[in-house]
Amino acid sequence: MGVPLDYRTTEPVNPDVRARILVEAKEINQERGNDWWAEGLLLYEDAGRLVGSTKLFLIGYGSANDFVEVDGYEDSFMACRDAKFILDQLCRWSLEFGLTWSLDVVDPIGSISDGKYSPEVREFLRASAQMCKSDPEGPMAEDLRNKYPRNTLHAGDRVGGYPREICGNPEAITLW
Repeated sequence: MGVPLDYRTTEPVNPDVRARILVEAKEINQERGNDWWAEGLLLYEDAGRLVGSTKLFLIGYGSANDFVEVDGYEDSFMACRDAKFILDQLCRWSLEFGLTWSLDVVDPIGSISDGKYSPEVREFLRASAQMCKSDPEGPMAEDLRNKYPRNTLHAGDRVGGYPREICGNPEAITLW
């Protein structure tokens, strides 16, 4: 069990757009492969809406006989990294297709609309960045992927490439 980032469109999505986003999510998962910390983008259709949930924290892995517990700070750092990647992707889809996404991490954390974070999401990202205190694409991320090798952990498909900004959006914020 872990803490997921839950995301869903607030309105039904045009079937062609929905199909395109589902294909893109699968492609992103394949491109990113084992770069996900706990889970990739898990996105599906429900009553015409796009709905997804991604476990952010790894906590530990392995079987009862060889369980490896992940350091709390390191787990938080990588969880923040994946959350930012996912939120940037949702922002891109929001801008490109005119979607509004509602977001939760246990409790509501805000929304993304017109390719922009709500003030609540901005605050969530600022708090995450303060907790992580390191560049998510810097050497620490690679060191942690090597420290905790877990080639078979990811559920479902996987996702790709870390965007440094959101589609040229002037609202894009760099936190690290």
